Amino acid sequence: MLVAYDISSAEHCGIDRYNRELLGRLPKLRKDFQALMLPERRSGGRRCVRVLGNFMYSHFAVGSALRAAGADLFHCTKNFTVPAFASSAIVTTIHDVIPLAMSREYSASCPRVAWYRYNYGCSVRRSKLLIVISKFTRDELLRFYPGCRDRIRVIPLGCDPEFGACRSPESARAAMRELGVEGPYVLSMGGAEPRKNNQKLIGAFTDAPPKHHSLVIVGDRWRGKRLHVPAGAPVRILSGLAQPDLASAYTAASAFVFPSLYEGFGLPVLEAMACGTPVITHNGASLPEVAGASALLVDMRDAAACMAALRKVLSDRSLAEELRAAGRERVEMFSWETTARLTAEVYDEALAA
Repeated sequence: MLVAYDISSAEHCGIDRYNRELLGRLPKLRKDFQALMLPERRSGGRRCVRVLGNFMYSHFAVGSALRAAGADLFHCTKNFTVPAFASSAIVTTIHDVIPLAMSREYSASCPRVAWYRYNYGCSVRRSKLLIVISKFTRDELLRFYPGCRDRIRVIPLGCDPEFGACRSPESARAAMRELGVEGPYVLSMGGAEPRKNNQKLIGAFTDAPPKHHSLVIVGDRWRGKRLHVPAGAPVRILSGLAQPDLASAYTAASAFVFPSLYEGFGLPVLEAMACGTPVITHNGASLPEVAGASALLVDMRDAAACMAALRKVLSDRSLAEELRAAGRERVEMFSWETTARLTAEVYDEALAA
């Protein structure tokens, strides 16, 4: 089974993680599995030139490369950009439909909205099967393309075992001190992307910070925008953390607040749970599906409700311990090995169709 992948422009860290986990595990699961990495696409020049170049690459160069290599299947792992002329079967993973569901926030111009709709539509029409990473994403996809229900397969993501590795809070705190983070803190993640809702969290934390705690946010820039931290606010921004430092950041935190309003899955919730950190997250989108009853779920559009839940976790030691234990149990339900195994089964189904 020769399966081709285009990982030349994995701009999204979650999709990059997905690619690495699949390609690291599929060869161990299937002796007949071979991966073909498609050639790097060229980029550069003005935006219109890049758009045209990406279109030509995705719809023509990829198809030509698949035919030349004799690939049995092409797995598009990043929502869309499937070739127009391909001799192989196509499977597409839809991580989310954010450009469609939140088009006003993410696609201000009508041409860009039309472009996204065109590309998602191509993926849906040309793919024999569609993988989605949560039931929520399945339901969102069906809002826009109701005719593809029978071709959708739900395969949740996993959690890297490194996040659950035995690591003492003392060593994690020492690692954070090396990054310049001193004292107790609450962790968040996601940067300046509007749906991540971190600017509202900064405002709430600045107005009424929990006693003795600062706020640390991993991530900052998004499309040229940056998070604004008021002068004197107990807020620290960290960017570009390697995975070991990220695991330390989770482990040393008193709590993890994930205020995102829209996620196709929500990997940080699992990662924090694996590190034994109490989690507070949004009660909408895919997050209740991932967190289950192992986190405090609140409406993150309500800053007061978010801060009330946070103070409850920070002040109630028994509640924090309950969330730690429940989180470690919850994360056992998700593994990359299962994700890879179910993906291989989708490949078989697509080739047999």
